[in-house]
Amino acid sequence: MSLAAGAGPIVGGELVRVFGWSSVFLANLPVLAVSALLAIGAPRPARPRPVGDVRFDRVGTMLLTAGLIALVTGVEDSFGGGPLVVGLAVVLLLSFVLWERRAPDPVIAFSLFRSRTYTAGTLLIALQNLVMVALLFEIPMLLDALFSLDAEGTGQLLAFMMLTMVTSSLAAGWLTDRLGSRPVAVTGTLACIVAIALMRVNALSIPGDLRVPLALLGLGLGLATPAAQSAALAGVAGRMSGMAAGVGSTVRYLGGIVGVALLVRVVDPAVAPAQLLHDHRTILTVCLGVLVAGFLCAVLLVQPSMPLRGMRRRLKAVRADGTTVSST
Repeated sequence: MSLAAGAGPIVGGELVRVFGWSSVFLANLPVLAVSALLAIGAPRPARPRPVGDVRFDRVGTMLLTAGLIALVTGVEDSFGGGPLVVGLAVVLLLSFVLWERRAPDPVIAFSLFRSRTYTAGTLLIALQNLVMVALLFEIPMLLDALFSLDAEGTGQLLAFMMLTMVTSSLAAGWLTDRLGSRPVAVTGTLACIVAIALMRVNALSIPGDLRVPLALLGLGLGLATPAAQSAALAGVAGRMSGMAAGVGSTVRYLGGIVGVALLVRVVDPAVAPAQLLHDHRTILTVCLGVLVAGFLCAVLLVQPSMPLRGMRRRLKAVRADGTTVSST
């Protein structure tokens, strides 16, 4: 996932430069075709419970979809009347909550959010996605307006974030198994905060000024995201893991969509360079606030009572004592 998130803007920039903007959409077709083949070929798991006469919650799905569309449209203010549309979104989402509490088999069981770890982990991922996606859109626009940097130059800069995000994601899985989710997520979120703070105080006289902050941001995202995702899914019962994963994916992408919507409201690439830099720092200030909220979520993750390393030590001690270890 980290590799795809980091490589996408670089590949997209090159496609636009060589073939034009419409090539971005055409390039998705073979990727989607391969995805469909992989999905068709995947083994079908046994159903955890019989479906019986339970029907899909169409009303809840329509209310949720309409509410999210109204929320994003209102924040972006694409058609005017932003506050009114946001108010409509609030009404629709409240109606969705009321409906789901009565639905026999709801799309979202709000009992999921009784788990502090699931709530904090899911929200942390959404907040980090908001920051990452907003900057992936804003930085190329900023560099093009200030320095006329082409897609190749922008891609080389974003590669600093991509490489550290990919490598730290792999390390994060190993560290989470041994140290637990909380310390890894806290460290990653702090790295993100430092990265955005460095961008905020930087005068940005040359594009290269962004190399170190982008590398540090990728490091933080790569550490925090796997830890938060692991904690979130471990915080719910196995029979609800499908619903929990679906809600997590929805909230993750909603964070990115809100980030882009806010970017459209704040940054105008057509203004003078001084005003553009001011808008850039405004976005970074918002990102700092979002990451501080993410840091609080990381702190709230429940530390597992026995990380993998401690479990291994205990198993070794039990075996040395000659006691039988059950498969459980």
